[in-house]
Amino acid sequence: MSELEERVGPEAIEEAAIGSPGAQAPQVLEQAIEATRASDVKVNLEVAAAAAVPCEQVDLTRPIWIVAEDAAGRLRNAMGHSAGPFLNRALGDALQVSWDRVRHAPPTARNLPYGARLREERTAEHVALQTRTPHDRRFELARVLGDAVWTSSAHFGVISRGKTDRQKFQRAFAQSLLCPFEDLRHYVNLSGPTEDQIEAAARRYHVHRSVVRTLLVNKGFLARETLGEQLEAA
Repeated sequence: MSELEERVGPEAIEEAAIGSPGAQAPQVLEQAIEATRASDVKVNLEVAAAAAVPCEQVDLTRPIWIVAEDAAGRLRNAMGHSAGPFLNRALGDALQVSWDRVRHAPPTARNLPYGARLREERTAEHVALQTRTPHDRRFELARVLGDAVWTSSAHFGVISRGKTDRQKFQRAFAQSLLCPFEDLRHYVNLSGPTEDQIEAAARRYHVHRSVVRTLLVNKGFLARETLGEQLEAA
């Protein structure tokens, strides 16, 4: 494990262990590293992460999702997309890669507990993805970008279902980048958002329905119990 820590850093080791706990954690981490090296998805996150401002410079005493929302807003403004859907071309521009290239790339982390990004060159990074469907892949790649915003100095990042601050930041950043609430609020009835409105908004922003629901929960316009019930039923 000490050799792995030397290669990817102590924080990455911790995130990997939370993403895949147990005795197999080192083996899974090795597999994740190999999956990134085998991936056809090669991106450059440096410019976009700098535009969003690394969160080490932000007051982390505020809720993580608010910090992430602010960072996503800065990136959108820097790219000239302050409102409206953040479409595939814009996401490709942020990642400095052709969307067609990442859209059809094999998900090399498909059978692993988490995805990952690995920078072995000066700025280029390889990304091991888990998802295939367009809206899930968009969200996963937005999380990858969020991870680079969280820690621009790290050479390795885990994209997992963990509940650490880093993973929460990734998810909240991706939600706000792809579906900004200040734009979303014009397309749902905040006094009582319906399932049809949530579905229509998800189509508009090219995200999963759960992204829209989570934003409405975080903003206090949908009961958290409702979100839990929906996720359990999915």
